[in-house]
Amino acid sequence: LVYLGNSINKTTVCIDIDGSNVILDCQGYNITGDSGPDLGVSITGGNNNSIKNCNFYLWGSSGVSSSKNYTTIQNNTFYNNGGGLILLQPYTYVYNNYFENSSDIVLGLTISPGNVEIINNTFNWTTPGSSSTSAISLASGKYIDGIIFDNNKFYFYGSGISLTASSGDVNENF
Repeated sequence: LVYLGNSINKTTVCIDIDGSNVILDCQGYNITGDSGPDLGVSITGGNNNSIKNCNFYLWGSSGVSSSKNYTTIQNNTFYNNGGGLILLQPYTYVYNNYFENSSDIVLGLTISPGNVEIINNTFNWTTPGSSSTSAISLASGKYIDGIIFDNNKFYFYGSGISLTASSGDVNENF
């Protein structure tokens, strides 16, 4: 268990998790970038990691990028990032997060392989953007199976969930 004890400002990848069973609890502190092409948190090694209670601001690529299985992203705020989350492996759980004003290409989540649960999140886009803007979009050319979208809220211009060649449950989202 790793606790963040104060806010961090960084211009490159801020935190790189390269192990298993790591829980990063920011305790409400900020991880702030400079709108450059980097990541707030990059999960590149191990499995079964969690990121919780963090505020991600001004990351050009993404607040969090995970290329490992069994990642939990919970109770975070993503504000004004190039993309809120990039999820590249299956068995990822995204609960109770708030996404606001990520890029007008992808707001919030870009997801790849399946078995992903996206539950009780809020997506808010306060600046008019392209009509092709989506809160959640499928990574280009990927087939995703076993996605659960439940009780998410979408407030913005564009589409809420953009799924192509995918299957899953979409319940009580508005």
